[in-house]
Amino acid sequence: MYDIDPNIDLFRQKFEAKFPEATLDKMDWLRCSYAMKFLVGTSLLDVGPGVGMILNAAEEQMAKMTAIDIRRHSQAIFPDKVTYIEQSITDDVDLSGHDTVICMEVIEHLEPEVTAKALSNLRTLSNRRLLLSTPYNEPEPYWYHDKPGGHRQGFKLDRLATLFPTAYATILPRYGVDWCFIIEDKDQPAPYFQIVSRPRLRQILAA
Repeated sequence: MYDIDPNIDLFRQKFEAKFPEATLDKMDWLRCSYAMKFLVGTSLLDVGPGVGMILNAAEEQMAKMTAIDIRRHSQAIFPDKVTYIEQSITDDVDLSGHDTVICMEVIEHLEPEVTAKALSNLRTLSNRRLLLSTPYNEPEPYWYHDKPGGHRQGFKLDRLATLFPTAYATILPRYGVDWCFIIEDKDQPAPYFQIVSRPRLRQILAA
């Protein structure tokens, strides 16, 4: 399928030692491992960082790291250098840009009417590269049982093409509903929304 990143695996061991009762899915570690291949520059903004997988794995690469979430995960472990902001990405965010902005498994939790605002903020904050992931072809009805944090919208091919007209994307397999992994790169925009294989995405973006 795809491999776990060594730095992600080091954090996984640290996390599971601290929280042995934790039930994080193996596929989440693999999704973050794949994302690690596409981080660029020396500053990172992680929107919806969860327990801190990416932030910990990228600590040596990134001189500046910021995390934004509406609330801190109860099992979050953040490196000391992380600036944590408790705020929604749909609000007016008073931050300078970062080389890489990552926002995985977040926008499906937003109401559809605020998605454009969230994407505008993400693009403004991204100096070079924006990485996102969403559920792909999730069947309706969407996951509402976890109110107010359930899934509020779905992402099929036509909607993804409308929302991300200059993005490259690939499909990350998982149990049940797959993920669509999306990259907007300001130096190398796609001529139109394209879903390519995982190796091809790495080739295109030299990752």
